[in-house]
Amino acid sequence: MTDTETISTDLTELVQSTPGVRIVYDAASTMGRVLDKVVDFVTGRESDTNPVVVKEPKGGTPVLDKVVDFVTGRGSDPDPAAAKEPKGGTEVRVSIGVSEDESASEVCRRVHDAVAAYLEQQGDEATEISVKVSSIG
Repeated sequence: MTDTETISTDLTELVQSTPGVRIVYDAASTMGRVLDKVVDFVTGRESDTNPVVVKEPKGGTPVLDKVVDFVTGRGSDPDPAAAKEPKGGTEVRVSIGVSEDESASEVCRRVHDAVAAYLEQQGDEATEISVKVSSIG
């Protein structure tokens, strides 16, 4: 298991145990998961299947990273040619369902803070923590 997979597994368990979280959905796009499977097949590796998406700091060519992000739906920049320098820390995306008896914004704040505390405890710097509510109830 890679560091990213370990972090993803730990964060999935952490998010699931956060008060107010009813379910943790897969935060990866369908296209991203399909692309992961193609790469797995070609390279013989096995990709992370945890619902919490963790991306380590990017290396390599910034333009290529942007194109891959655009094609897989992992990036937020709609223009793959708008290359920027890679970010310096870990990016985490979480998609959750919250119970209807709690404020969705409060539950999101709890999840965000729990993820940030975990990464800080691991000595990791988070450049982006995205928490999306996919369902309430």
